[in-house]
Amino acid sequence: MNILKTRNNVISYTVNKEISSNCYVAVDGGEVVVNAPWYFSRKQIQTIIEEKRQWILNKIEEYQEQNRVYSDKGSIVILGSAHQVRLYYKSQNAPSINIVNRTIEVVLPNKYKKLETTQILKILVDKLYEKVAEQEVERAMEKTRLLLGYAPEDYEIKKLANKTHRENPKNKFLILGLTKQYKVVDYKVNLSQSIWRINEALSKMTTSQEIIAYMWTEDGVTIDANKINIFNLDAEDEIKKAIEKSEDNKINLYKIKLGKGSNVIAFSNCIYYDNQNKTLPVGMDNDTRIIAKLSDMNIELDSKKVIKVGKLDDEEMGTKLIVKNINILEYTVKQMEEE
Repeated sequence: MNILKTRNNVISYTVNKEISSNCYVAVDGGEVVVNAPWYFSRKQIQTIIEEKRQWILNKIEEYQEQNRVYSDKGSIVILGSAHQVRLYYKSQNAPSINIVNRTIEVVLPNKYKKLETTQILKILVDKLYEKVAEQEVERAMEKTRLLLGYAPEDYEIKKLANKTHRENPKNKFLILGLTKQYKVVDYKVNLSQSIWRINEALSKMTTSQEIIAYMWTEDGVTIDANKINIFNLDAEDEIKKAIEKSEDNKINLYKIKLGKGSNVIAFSNCIYYDNQNKTLPVGMDNDTRIIAKLSDMNIELDSKKVIKVGKLDDEEMGTKLIVKNINILEYTVKQMEEE
C-alpha cells in the first residue's frame, strides 16, 4: 500500500508492476489501483497520481455516495418530532450535519474514523439546534410582521442549561382554588371571581396598534360580543382546528380586525408554567391565542366570501377526501367614540 499526501487529501493506492509500456489508474470498489510498467519509479507514479488527483477523488466520492454505509446513533427530537441520527464518513475536509427527510445525516472526514465521536456529535447537534432555532425565530418574526406590522429586528438565542421548568406546568385547579369537596354553588362563586379578574385585566391591557385575529364557529353560530372570546392570531392553525373538530361541512371563520386600543390579553408562558428562575423566554412562546372582549365596541362587517378546504380522512392511506366550505366573515372592531 502506497500513500500520497497532498495539502487537503490523502490518497492511498496499490501499485501493480507489469510488462507493459502503458501506465493507467483505476478506482475499483473505492480502492485506487495503479498499473504501471515494471521500470516506473515511485516518483513517476506519484506524479501521475497527482495529475489525476481530482479525478480520483471524484471517483472515490461517487463510489461512497452509491455505497453509503452508516452507523445508527439513536434519535433526537426537533420541533416535537423524532429524527434518526446517522453517521457517515466521507472524503471531505470538515464535519457537516443536515436534516434529510426527518433523518439527521452527520458526515465526518475519513480521518475521524479512529476518534471517539460522542463529543463531536454533541457539538454538531447543538449547532443544528441553533440553526433550526434561528430559522424558527425568523419565521415567527416574519409572521409577526405580517400580523402586527412590526417585529423586533434584533434577538439572541441562548441554550437553557435547565429545562425542568417545562415539566412543571401550573396547576389550574389549584390556581382556581377548586377541590373535590366543592359544591356547585362554591364553584359558581369561584368562577365568577375568576371572570371578574379577567375583566379587570382586560380593562388594563390594550393593543398599541391594529391586529388581526381569527375564530371559527359552526355554521349558523355567531360571536357573542357580550362574552369573553378567545381568538387565534394564526389563521392556518384556527382553520386546522375547525376541520378537525367540526363534523359539519360548513364552517364560519371570523376574521376580526381589532383596532388600536382594543382590550386584549395574550396567552403567554406565564399562564402555563411556573417561572421562578426566570428562564422562560418572554412572549407568546406556547400559544398564538388571545382573549378579547368586544362589548362596547363598534363592529362592522367589511366583507364575506366562501373558500373550500380539503383534508384526507386518512393521510397515510389517502382513503377519503373531506371538503369543508369555510365562510370567511371579515369584521372591523373599533373603540366607540365618546360623546
